[in-house]
This record gives sequence, C-alpha cells and structure tokens, in this order.
Amino acid sequence: MEEIRNIKIILAYDGSKYNGWAKNKDGDNSVQDVLERNLSDITGEKIILIAASRLDKRVHALGQVVNFRTQSKIPLEELKKKLRDKLEHIYILSVENATLFFHARQHALGKKYVYQIWNATDVERSYLPYCFWIREKIDVEKLKEYATIFIGQKDFKNFSKTTDRNTTRTIFDIRVKNVSNLITIEFSGDGFLYNMVRCISAYLLNLALNRLKPDEVLELFNPLRRTHSTPLLPPEGLYLKEVIY
Repeated sequence: MEEIRNIKIILAYDGSKYNGWAKNKDGDNSVQDVLERNLSDITGEKIILIAASRLDKRVHALGQVVNFRTQSKIPLEELKKKLRDKLEHIYILSVENATLFFHARQHALGKKYVYQIWNATDVERSYLPYCFWIREKIDVEKLKEYATIFIGQKDFKNFSKTTDRNTTRTIFDIRVKNVSNLITIEFSGDGFLYNMVRCISAYLLNLALNRLKPDEVLELFNPLRRTHSTPLLPPEGLYLKEVIY
C-alpha cells in the first residue's frame, strides 16, 4: 500500500478573476475547482482540498491555506513548479508536508483580514476591483478610536449574516493605516463569522463619518437586541491576509 501524504499549500489569488473560493453544482470558475482539477492532473488522483476559509466571490487572498491527501510521490518542488506553470492569477507561495492529521480549517487558531478603502475624489479604474472607493473625506483618527469598540471577546451576531449557533468571537486587534489615500483596516482574531469583517468595516465607516453614534453600535452587542438589517461594505475591498496555527 502506498504511503499517504498530507500536503499543505499557502496561496494568494486575485478574487476578481474567479467566482469565489468554493466550487458549486455547476463546477464554474471557482478557485477550488481550478486548483483541484490541476492537482488531479499532476498527481493522477482525484484531489479534494480542505481550505482554511471559504471566501466569497470578488474577495481576495494573500494567505489562504489548504491541505489535501495524496499517495503521489511527486517531490514538493516539482509539484510547486508544475502548479505555478498551470495557474493564472493564483500564486503558490509555499508547498510542504504536514502531519497526517493536519486540517487547514479545524486547526486554525486565528485569522487576519484586511479591508481596503480608497478615499479620494478620483480613482484609477484599475483600482476598483481591489478596494472600496468613497469620495467623502474619512477621519482616520476616528476610525482608530472607534475600532476599540470591537476589540475583545463579544457576541457578534448582529455584526454578521451567520446561521452559526455560537456567535461569540474574540478580536485581538484592529489596526488602521492611511497611506496616500489608501486606508487599510487590519483585523486579527480567533475566528470570524460570515460577513463579519465587511459588516464591522461598514459600522466603522459610518461612525467615522458621523452617520452613527457609538451608543447605537454598542447597543448591538446586547444579546437581547436583534437587528434585521446588516450593513456590508462591498467584497472587493476584503483580503484574507493570514491564517494562524
């Protein structure tokens, strides 16, 4: 019987070129489908990938992590080279052997996401698939101040579109930077609910633009308070930066 290997890959990709991470019934142009087809072709086996995060359409990855099991004996460097030669807009950063029981999603201890906002009266058309453009001047110092509202262990049910029963998560840190009109909001936490980063980014933006008062947002952490409308910034500005193990 051939020895089974569990291979871990870290990759980045341009989300504007694919129909999200997860393949669907139609087997359309998803990142998962493209990777699995190419890995199956290289190894001669049917490959099924496990991903750390199921990213939506038009969301980007700087550090997505996947793993798969195979009996193929192909050397890791050869596998990496062949994958790189076959792929477009998907960038293989590393390929390594993992322990047989490693699971990209279940073993993740935390994740980092970045949301990008282009804050200027004009924008290059080529920027639009990679950020959220807003003309109204944003007070970056207010963004930094209000970010502290979301740090810590809290019930984030009202800040997501999740169906999970357990909606308590811990945000370790939120860092805001502004360089040449590009505002980046970096989130690090033990996990994030569906649409949670895009939702919190929307609330932060509304707070910084004085469209909301802090007390209105703080009230949403009350477990008895439920909202039927969840504001979201567009997916184009969202990036999975890193998965922590």
